Amino acid sequence: MSETGSPFLWSDGQTKSLRIVDSRLARAASVLRNDLGRLSRFGVVSLAAFVGGGMLGVAFGTTSLIRDMLVSGLHAWFLALPLIGLEHGINSRPIAARLVRRPFFLVFGFRCLAYTVVAIASTIAVSAVTGSSHVVLSHIHPGSVASLAFSLLVATAVNFVIMVNRLLGPRVLLNFVDGRYHTPKNETRFVLFVDLVGSTGLGEQLGSVGYHRLLNHFISDVSQAVVETEGEIHEVVGDQIVVTWPDTRGARRSQALVCALRAQEIIRGRQEEYRQEFGVLPRFRCALHFGPVSVGEVGSVKQQIVLVGNTMNTTARIEQKCRELEEWYLISRPALKAVGVPSKLQVRGLGRLALRGRRDPLEVFAISAAAEPARVGNA
Repeated sequence: MSETGSPFLWSDGQTKSLRIVDSRLARAASVLRNDLGRLSRFGVVSLAAFVGGGMLGVAFGTTSLIRDMLVSGLHAWFLALPLIGLEHGINSRPIAARLVRRPFFLVFGFRCLAYTVVAIASTIAVSAVTGSSHVVLSHIHPGSVASLAFSLLVATAVNFVIMVNRLLGPRVLLNFVDGRYHTPKNETRFVLFVDLVGSTGLGEQLGSVGYHRLLNHFISDVSQAVVETEGEIHEVVGDQIVVTWPDTRGARRSQALVCALRAQEIIRGRQEEYRQEFGVLPRFRCALHFGPVSVGEVGSVKQQIVLVGNTMNTTARIEQKCRELEEWYLISRPALKAVGVPSKLQVRGLGRLALRGRRDPLEVFAISAAAEPARVGNA
């Protein structure tokens, strides 16, 4: 076979085509993983609802054990399914984008009303199927005023917890409730700094109100990636988002590393929306580090969970290096060693860099993927 016909030689066009196919396959795999993740969570919640309802039937039932367990379990299951679907719909991009622009009390009222309507409709439907009211609430007739009042009360309580959890950030409410950080603790965490590029120019271009809307969209999209990778939003300071993961959770499936890449995918997938509304697609820099931090509650009138330590300062210094080196994503040697790198990513060593406020240089790497953004420059 001639040299030009060798199966081991590729033209630039063939190489480019392979990269495009690889990029599309990677995106399809990411979508599939997310869908499977949602499906698995749906299955777990559904099973938990049926088992929990069945246990209530066993505890409070007055007829046969098996019948009480099955009827109560079915009531809980038929109630959980539409509520899960409702929550998924509320969190979908079109509805969430509208709700995020509305005041807290309007969103809260809408959610409570929607939950109440779905709960009553589900209760009536499952009662018709099973031929009886709920075992525990047998004295409340489905569709009655008492049923409406009870459903509204439960919907208010559930949505209050959901809304407060969103105000504080994923998992933060649970940390407050269980008192985990009432006394400061030393932990080892991944820390990710995400910084919007060119904030000053965007503010001048869009005006303060337009820039605020853009920032809200940007933070919402990054937050979606944080939730998908089980991270915790530590704080949002202006145009910068600080995300953390406990060591085990962040290393699982390289979640701490892929969070920024997932945020990039989400923003690129919505580039038409950004360009139509703002005339620009936001870009960002980010830095990932790993090390010890002290975590604890501070404040009395306004309490919050604060992370302090050299790890936080070092991550901020690494993020500053992104601007100097015109790189969009930098990761330290400790983080790289702890998290591992998926095969689809490329790692390029930048050597040991001197960081302001740090005595010893730190080895830093640049992360890139098949479809990484252009160099972000010094904006």
